[in-house]
Amino acid sequence: MLFIAAGAIGLITDFMPGAVGPGNKFLDALNLIVGLLALTRLSNRVTGYRALVFPAFGMVVIGLNNAAGALPAPTLGIWFVLIFLWIGSWYPRGICLLASPFAAAAYLAPYGFGAPRTTGAVGSAMLVIPVAVLAGEVIAANVARSRALAREQQRAVDALAKANLTDDLTQLGNRRFGNQILDGIEPGDALALLDLDHFKAINDQYGHARGDVVLQQLGDYLRAMVRSEDGIARMGGEEFMVILHGVTLGQAFDSVDRLIRGWRATGPLSTLSAGVALQAAGRSPIDTYRDADNALYVAKTTGRDRTVLHDVAVAAALLAEGGVDSPAAGTRSA
Repeated sequence: MLFIAAGAIGLITDFMPGAVGPGNKFLDALNLIVGLLALTRLSNRVTGYRALVFPAFGMVVIGLNNAAGALPAPTLGIWFVLIFLWIGSWYPRGICLLASPFAAAAYLAPYGFGAPRTTGAVGSAMLVIPVAVLAGEVIAANVARSRALAREQQRAVDALAKANLTDDLTQLGNRRFGNQILDGIEPGDALALLDLDHFKAINDQYGHARGDVVLQQLGDYLRAMVRSEDGIARMGGEEFMVILHGVTLGQAFDSVDRLIRGWRATGPLSTLSAGVALQAAGRSPIDTYRDADNALYVAKTTGRDRTVLHDVAVAAALLAEGGVDSPAAGTRSA
């Protein structure tokens, strides 16, 4: 934008009465072209420290304008200050200081090639360049502090968001997270509800601290065994929900059954039972949750330590018996 502004203003003043010769028109047009290129194509290609070519080119153009006698002496220092403010806005502290010798050369060299010398023009470099560098360094320091503060704030926001969706005990998703991924379930996804068998007996016999250890171990196990693209949440107590994306009902059964058998192989104090249902088009996620809960109920009442797929006939029988729980009803003790 600085190049575009300098080029456009220069071209306008070139055609005003008393404007300098055609050499200035060329440099102003060059400024405008470079600015437009930088704003479009070059901005995506010349990035990082390579973009320092722009302020370097700007200093060269200022020097050429000065050598051609096309730059009013009072404005010479202003352009250098603007360039260093730009450098300070985008680069860390120290870059302005490193650029100062190049700036001094661009400021003084034109006087060796016939640039008009006003009183104190050469000596003014001893004032202009240090002031420009200092201004750029101050901007760089302020920008660095602002970015550090923004990073800290973002980390705090991320930590708070994670805490709001994380179960403290198992470090899996909590019920709030489970409701979110349940709302996002799509046709072709499977929902599995897993529940520890006879978990109340563990708390009664060994104490709640030991029960918490079992829950933590199960959380670690599920996190290691479930695919990263799938979702896991502790829905409360000893009940966990797993969302399997893009699977058939058979694939869902195989995956969940492997989880059940794998957990059994660890020799836990409590085995797992699971109910699995597939999300169908036009069906509410709550209904799919209820289907999986019905299947889990069957797994519990037919021996535990097993995986059961939802079956419409079973669901109808359970409904007739009044043995259906909704997601809001919490977990089922067994």
